Amino acid sequence: MWLESNADRLPWWSFGAGARTCLGQRLVMLEAKTALVYLCRKFNFVATSATEKKLKLLMDGNSRELTSVYPESVTVKLEVR
Repeated sequence: MWLESNADRLPWWSFGAGARTCLGQRLVMLEAKTALVYLCRKFNFVATSATEKKLKLLMDGNSRELTSVYPESVTVKLEVR
């Protein structure tokens, strides 16, 4: 089926691109940043014991350069400041 061949190319494309990009994209991004700042001001983010201690290396496939180091999963709890 023709839909199956394109399924992996664009798994999540919320705002579109080009001339038909979403008009509300800037507003949504501003609201998301505002919400994140509010959470950071009101709460401390504390890693729980369920957070994995082992780090996973994300390598660039072409040049073998290290681009990111991150734990496989991070579980946090919020504590009121």
